[in-house]
This record gives sequence, C-alpha cells and structure tokens, in this order.
Amino acid sequence: MPTFNTQTQGLWVLGLVLLIAMWKDMTQRKIPNALLVVASAFALLWSTTAGGVGLASALVGGVVALLVFVVFYAIGAMGAGDVKLMATVGLFLGRADVMGLCITVLIAGGVQSLIWALWKARLQEVLRSTWQTLCNGMFSLAWGDVPLRLDKSTVHGSMPYALAIGAGTFAYLHGPTW
Repeated sequence: MPTFNTQTQGLWVLGLVLLIAMWKDMTQRKIPNALLVVASAFALLWSTTAGGVGLASALVGGVVALLVFVVFYAIGAMGAGDVKLMATVGLFLGRADVMGLCITVLIAGGVQSLIWALWKARLQEVLRSTWQTLCNGMFSLAWGDVPLRLDKSTVHGSMPYALAIGAGTFAYLHGPTW
C-alpha cells in the first residue's frame, strides 16, 4: 500500500492548485492572485519539511521559473498570471527540477498553440504572428530595450496557458526519466 508522506501531500496540493488555475483560466481567463499567494506560501512552508525540496532550493526554483517566463510576458506572448503560476510551480519543485519543468511546459505550450490554431482554423496567421512577436521581442531585448507588450487583441486571440502549465508539469513529474 503506498504511503501518503509529506512529499506526496505537497504534490497533491500542487495538483489541486494547477487544476483550479486551469479551470479559472479556461472559464474566466484569469488566474486568481489569492490562489497563487496561498499556494506559494504553502510551497515555501512545505519546502522546509522532510518531504520538501528545502527553502533555498524552493526560492531558486521559483525565481528561475519567473525569470524564464517573464521574457514571454515582456514580449506579449503570455499573461502575468501564467508567469506567476510558473513561479509558484517552481517553488514546489525547486532548483533541481526547474529547468526540465520550464522546457517541458514550453513544449506543452507549443503543442497547445498548434492545437488552438488548428481549432480556430487560423494556423498560418498564428504562426506568422507568433514568429513576428518572438522576433520583435528578441531583437528589442538584444538591443537592450524592453519590448512593448502587444495589444491583447492579436490575430489568434489569447489562449489559456494554464492548460500548458498543468499538462507540462504533469508530464514532467510523471514522464520518463532520461
């Protein structure tokens, strides 16, 4: 019979937080700050338990996830709630898992974007808009400028990225270990 230790408890809480965030993002197109504050506080407290990743590791995981995804916020490719959700997940998983998590979530986001574009029957427009957004943002960053956020009314509309965060996190935690 599997044990329900402190590590398992923390991951169950993370799963619940992700489910709530996905539901809110799909239905209201917002991820509640209150959910993220409570989840972040829990992650930090949990990190100090025997099943947690350690406080320093949790902080590094949260900051790295924030820094990786704030670039996408800066160029207008995702919302602030998505960035805060990734930072929260980083707090839960810590520094050892954060880069693998970020890569897996970005892959899940790419797959979700393609599915979203096909569903909206605008694949060509979405690909062109995405390429243009990334190029403009990266060139601005390379020149030392802070890129301007794009208007929310893009060609393809916004997409509930919490789905990609949840799917990517689940895939990372339950996928193959290389």
